[in-house]
Amino acid sequence: MTTPDIAGLCERLREPTVLTSYDGLDPVVLGPTGIRIEAADTIERQAAEIERLRDKVEGLETDLRCAVQVAYNRGATEWARLNYPGMIEWLESCAEARAALTGEDA
Repeated sequence: MTTPDIAGLCERLREPTVLTSYDGLDPVVLGPTGIRIEAADTIERQAAEIERLRDKVEGLETDLRCAVQVAYNRGATEWARLNYPGMIEWLESCAEARAALTGEDA
């Protein structure tokens, strides 16, 4: 049984290795610990995609809040309490503000 050259192995791991993906797309650089490092344009594309997805999530959260508020305002208070307990305080404060503006009971 041979003893591996630990020093040589560690030295090789410190040097980035350029690989090409199997389907010939973007080159991939593996860093010292095998961490994948993408080309700069790919990183920019990924950052743009992350930003697009954040905007999408924010829009969906807003749509959900509006839909739950409409349901709550139309009498689905128990449903809102069961399914969206974190929104109840906000929904009740909206109902109180609406009641104060219209002169109705909350």
